[in-house]
Amino acid sequence: MTAIMIERKVGSDSKKNSNLFLRSLWAELRTRFGAMGWQYTPRRYGNIKQIRFGWVTLGDTSRETIEIGISYKKRGIVDVIYFDPKCKEEEIHPQFHVLVNDSIDAALRVHNSPPELTRVMRVTSRPTAPIAYYRSKNWYTGPLSDGSTEIGITVRAFDEVDLDYEFKSKARMLLNMLAVWTNCAFEIDNSSQPEILEAAPGEPWTDTDWLDDHPLANRLLQLEDNQLYYGDLISRDMIEHDNNLSRAAHHFAEGLRFLRWGSSEFYNLSTVHLVSSLEVISLPEDGTTPSCSECGQPIYRISKRVVDFGVGHLGAGAERILKASYAKRSRYLHTGGSDAAQPFTSRAIPMLDPSAPEGCAMPETIEYPINLMEFTSFAIRAEVRQYIKSLKSN
Repeated sequence: MTAIMIERKVGSDSKKNSNLFLRSLWAELRTRFGAMGWQYTPRRYGNIKQIRFGWVTLGDTSRETIEIGISYKKRGIVDVIYFDPKCKEEEIHPQFHVLVNDSIDAALRVHNSPPELTRVMRVTSRPTAPIAYYRSKNWYTGPLSDGSTEIGITVRAFDEVDLDYEFKSKARMLLNMLAVWTNCAFEIDNSSQPEILEAAPGEPWTDTDWLDDHPLANRLLQLEDNQLYYGDLISRDMIEHDNNLSRAAHHFAEGLRFLRWGSSEFYNLSTVHLVSSLEVISLPEDGTTPSCSECGQPIYRISKRVVDFGVGHLGAGAERILKASYAKRSRYLHTGGSDAAQPFTSRAIPMLDPSAPEGCAMPETIEYPINLMEFTSFAIRAEVRQYIKSLKSN
């Protein structure tokens, strides 16, 4: 006889608590069954308000799979979780129902209080410059002897598998923000373990008007107090991965990687990401564009919104570059056009090109978006300061 399907009421009240419950449940199942293998093929059935995650095998001996999914009343929030085996109970585990129900009970008890666990990574940067020694509540940085940086992050996780996921998730968000804060592109590289440099704790960087180059003192990258605090918020799961700041930082970091690690053929892609970063950060947090109260039409074209946002942070002198960058991004994406028509050689070859902004054919190095990169990071840093200020004032 096929095992009976298990359905349990969860009744979460938010997306955050729903995901905490699910992460806790997977950890409890791993503990009780010893192993849990996913065939992760999610599908939503909107007409019945149900999501199927896929199928799992539980334990080391059974190859039989169990369908797992949830039903919801409001999207993103678990109402009921179900386990639907397609075989006999003993073919999965002799105590399948008991262990699954025990796991659900435990997850409902502990999902709001995962233990704090710390993991460390080594990151390299381009240009090469280690971050000074800083220790905040939930993360730290320290310079290493080969010019790389050690970063430790304390996260809340239910077991080692969950820790691996949470650490990598928070590390990605943090490295994206570190790119914004330093204009350096970072990559995780745990291939070696160089010595930790003896270093006194770094002083918080106070020059908030810097634009060119990097925030350097004694050949070490420096961080502001508000940036250390923001890193704590990331580690404490208080910054959503899909809010405006996180998405803008992601686009910025991608654009910076193309700029720092790529050759000239990637400069257009860098511009695409950098302008997209400004598009995201200039959006209202709810993602809507203000509309005219009389006609209902959007008040701003996207290009005007981006330019006005940048000018608001950088002054009127940035307007020309922002307009040109937006036009370049649109031309590249929608028509495949590029301002550069010539390869880079050791000598200039002046020629005409009516489609180019100045009417002349230009070498591919003209695409190098260094000013756009510096303008974008400056604006996002300013938005982070405003966010922290408003957070602390509430």
